[in-house]
Amino acid sequence: MPKHKATRDLLTDNYSLILQDNATNQFSRTTTKRNTKKIAMSKKRLATFASVVVELEKGMDTATAQVMDYVNSLFTTGTNHKSPVIEFTVDQYMEAAGKRLTSYRYARTKLKKALDNIMSLVFSYSGGSKYSKHDYSFASMHVYAEYKIKRGGHVLITLAPTYHKLLCDSFPMPMPKLLFQLNPQTQATAWYILRTLVENKRMNFGKSNADRMQVKYILDRCPSIPAYKEVMSKAHDGHASQRLIEPFFTSLESLTEAIDYTFIAPDGNPLNYEEGIDFDTFINSTLIVTSWADYPNQYMTSYAQKRKIKENHKKSEN
Repeated sequence: MPKHKATRDLLTDNYSLILQDNATNQFSRTTTKRNTKKIAMSKKRLATFASVVVELEKGMDTATAQVMDYVNSLFTTGTNHKSPVIEFTVDQYMEAAGKRLTSYRYARTKLKKALDNIMSLVFSYSGGSKYSKHDYSFASMHVYAEYKIKRGGHVLITLAPTYHKLLCDSFPMPMPKLLFQLNPQTQATAWYILRTLVENKRMNFGKSNADRMQVKYILDRCPSIPAYKEVMSKAHDGHASQRLIEPFFTSLESLTEAIDYTFIAPDGNPLNYEEGIDFDTFINSTLIVTSWADYPNQYMTSYAQKRKIKENHKKSEN
């Protein structure tokens, strides 16, 4: 069971929690828009991202990943992690989504589509990393065992056993509630950028690189826009600007209620991107988050201290 209950009251109003690990972070970026191939003699397809492979019959997109994160957050902030059952209402889902869901009927339809997508997929993971709690691999994991949307909009989801265990063995991560409010159709790139930045913040909390990332790395984790290697092959800056640079900066503007930011050019000087930049300078520049609005620093500090005490205790026993 995740050991974060004692510090949960230190969360701020604009943040929730989700349980995450290297596997689930990669899983959130698998999409049928990139790195997808058909399975011979089958209606199914394979979508890949890094060490994750997803076999699916339906779709996998930003809206699906967003719903998975929402359900994950409800499980994380719940009081009984031994139970794989998660309950909420369509009205609660609408409230979390903010203004992007315009009616109950529309919200229910979108939610059902995402849940149907999740039910149809199976994902596998090979490896682990220094950022994972465990070095493990697994194959053919279902995410949910079943779900129901009952009369009155009552939603009941049962996590599949292996996925339930994966979450219970994962780390809590502060999650901006803005990630539930961004429109997955029109603001997908903004969603991936913010999720990447908050993962880096969580992973490197207290370190100098917690608030800085090279643009090239961020782009690799944004499957909603063309891969930078694909754009590089076109070999002219006008194409790169239209396909990648402009959408990137436009997406960042959607995140100003969560972060303030600046850029440093490869030569170490401030990057004046408003006057136009070439593609090579862009991908090798560094995005620096100068401030996070309402980030739960007290929560993370308390959590890190308790983990360190626990780790030191284990070392003394060995």
